[in-house]
Amino acid sequence: AVASYSGAAMMSRKGSMVLTDSDLFPPGTVFMNGMKVYAHDAIQAVSYASSLMTASGCGLRQVFDDLCRSQGGHTYPVEDFSFYQEGGIAGTIRGESVLVGRADFMAQMGVRLPREIKLKTGVFLAVDKELVAVFAVKYMASDNVDAALQAILHNGIRPVFAVRDFNITPALIKRKFRINTKKRCLYPELSDRLALSEEEYESSGRPGALLFRNGLMPYAEVVIGGKRMHGAVRKNCDWALIGSICGTLLAFYLTFVSGYNVLNPAALLIFQLLWSVPAAMINGWVSQY
Repeated sequence: AVASYSGAAMMSRKGSMVLTDSDLFPPGTVFMNGMKVYAHDAIQAVSYASSLMTASGCGLRQVFDDLCRSQGGHTYPVEDFSFYQEGGIAGTIRGESVLVGRADFMAQMGVRLPREIKLKTGVFLAVDKELVAVFAVKYMASDNVDAALQAILHNGIRPVFAVRDFNITPALIKRKFRINTKKRCLYPELSDRLALSEEEYESSGRPGALLFRNGLMPYAEVVIGGKRMHGAVRKNCDWALIGSICGTLLAFYLTFVSGYNVLNPAALLIFQLLWSVPAAMINGWVSQY
C-alpha cells in the first residue's frame, strides 16, 4: 500500500531500489551441494563456518545454519569480525583466526588451495591460514526475481545491489539473470553495500509505503506502481492547467469578438469532455507494466 501521493513522490524521486541478498536469491534458491573436510572434524568445521556466516548477516547464514544443525554442531561467539573487499570474512573463534571466502580471497590471504578444486561459487574455510573445508554452494535463479528485475529495468529504475554474500558478484548476477550490472545497475563498494543493507532493516524517516512481501516482485510492483502513479498525477495536472489556460483564452477571444452564439453551454461541455480524454488515456497507461 503506497502512502498516498506523498509516498509515491518519495519513491519516484529516488529512481533506484536497494536490493539485498534475499531479494536476489530468496530462501530455497541457495542450497548446499556438498562439502569436503581437510582438517579438524566435520562438526567443528561446519560450526566455525556457520558462526562467521551468522555474524556477517549474509544470505548464506540460513544455509549454513541448517547444515550446522544437521551435523550436530553449534555456533560460537565471534570476535574481531571483519569484511574484506576481496571477497571474504574473518574473525577470531576460540582464539583461532578463521577465514571464510572465495578461492581468490584465500589465495590473497596466503592460504594454499588444492589445484583440482574449481568452484565458481564455492565457500572455503581456513583456520590459522590452513585450509579446513570446502563447501559447494549452488545458486538458482528464480523466475519471480528474473521477471521483477526486468520490470524494474524496463521502468527506468536502477537496482542497487547492497549484498553481503561475497559470492553474489556482478559476474554471478549477469550469469544468472542476464543483466549487465555495469550499464544499468549499481554494485557499490563494500562499505556502501554494508551501510545500505543495514538501512534496509532500520526504520528511518517518513515511510513511503507499507509492504508485506515474499520475494522481489511485490517490492518491485510497489515501487513501479508508485512511480507511475506520481507520473500520472503530474501529467494530469499539467493537462488540466493547459486546458484551463486554453479555455480562458478562447472564452476571452469569443467574448471580445462577440461570438456569444458559439460560447454556449453545449460547446463548453464538449470542450471540457475533449480535455478529459488525455486524463483517461494517462490513467489507463498507469496499470500497463
